[in-house]
Amino acid sequence: MVTQSNFKLLRFFNSAYCLQMNQQFNERGTLTIGLELAPMVDGKTDFSNKMSFQCKPEELAEITRVLVKQTQSIDFRYHGTKKNKSLRVANADNGGIGFAISLGKQNYRYLTVPEFQRVEVVDIFVSTLAIKLGQSIGDTILLVKSY
Repeated sequence: MVTQSNFKLLRFFNSAYCLQMNQQFNERGTLTIGLELAPMVDGKTDFSNKMSFQCKPEELAEITRVLVKQTQSIDFRYHGTKKNKSLRVANADNGGIGFAISLGKQNYRYLTVPEFQRVEVVDIFVSTLAIKLGQSIGDTILLVKSY
């Protein structure tokens, strides 16, 4: 059983941003993944100026298809209370995975997770999806690859 005390949490950095992803429960109590892109200021992460995006449970499989290279990219729009948040997840040419969060048309942030860290991202999404579906990790990967 997943509880808040054993949620998975990942952080990835470049010179401009920190991408944080973690398992969390949504307002309905369903396990999902939240993403946050926060700027780096003087070598420190400024979480007071972060942009957040909580994946809808039904979006986890679509993102996982990108992560396991079954499709090139996926876009989700109309998130948030004002329906002005969007997320793009795309396979990068260098083998990494790009994550872009935007808030409206003016505010856009992007970070590419390097290829050597791809397995960590696959793990958090596949394990979350497996729990949601009540299946093993292996069966979840087979299911995602089958459609």
